[in-house]
Amino acid sequence: MRIYDRVYIIEGESFGGGTYNSYLFNEGYWFLVNGGLITSTNLMINNILEITKGHPLRYIIITSCIRELAENVKELYMVFNPDIIAGYPDSVRLRRGECGNSPVEIAIEVRNEIRIGKIRIVRSKSPTSGSIIIESEGGIFSGLTKVSPLYQKSYLFSSTEYIRYG
Repeated sequence: MRIYDRVYIIEGESFGGGTYNSYLFNEGYWFLVNGGLITSTNLMINNILEITKGHPLRYIIITSCIRELAENVKELYMVFNPDIIAGYPDSVRLRRGECGNSPVEIAIEVRNEIRIGKIRIVRSKSPTSGSIIIESEGGIFSGLTKVSPLYQKSYLFSSTEYIRYG
């Protein structure tokens, strides 16, 4: 379901999937925010293929080492072969399969802040020590990190809801 410009919600309660939302967005490359639950694998694969129209999924960003956000990452990696991004030290736990996921290689580890094109990824250290948030032109993808209402873009996309400001 398209939410805003190039941002889609592809998994979550509204789809009969997991408890938390996963988002697909395009800022020159296709990014997936959070891998969701194993029970949503086929739903997520079909949604990604339909939305991207066969263009490659370049990155999967895992915002926290929490099962509901990471369990499905290996399965999605096996289908799409994207680079996986995670914050340190959650990245270590993802590599070992300690986030409810099967072990998976992390291509980019965020220790403080990185940029990919117009995307800024910053460690937030909450709710896990390796949690990250993603800032794009249209909004903030916060995962389970609580973000101050003063830090606004057009949208706040969290794992539990999305909010439009203004």
